[in-house]
Amino acid sequence: MRRPLLTVEEFRDLVDRLGEDLASWPADRRRQAKSLLRHSAEARDIVDAASRLRGLLREPAPKAPVGLADRIVAKALGGASAKGRNGGKKSH
Repeated sequence: MRRPLLTVEEFRDLVDRLGEDLASWPADRRRQAKSLLRHSAEARDIVDAASRLRGLLREPAPKAPVGLADRIVAKALGGASAKGRNGGKKSH
């Protein structure tokens, strides 16, 4: 028995789980997806968005400025040690 056609929401879920490359999808779902893509601009937009996201995820992560981690740790330790000296109360 043939499965019913995919809805756009089912298609979105499959793209999220299986990726936008239909070649890796099970054959029955791939056929349904191709049919939906022919008739649905929304489905095509879903694939385009997933492709753009995958491309962005492939780009190297931005580098933190030199010394940023040291400044964060120093700030965190400075705040903790100041609280430790007077029990977290403000000095007068």
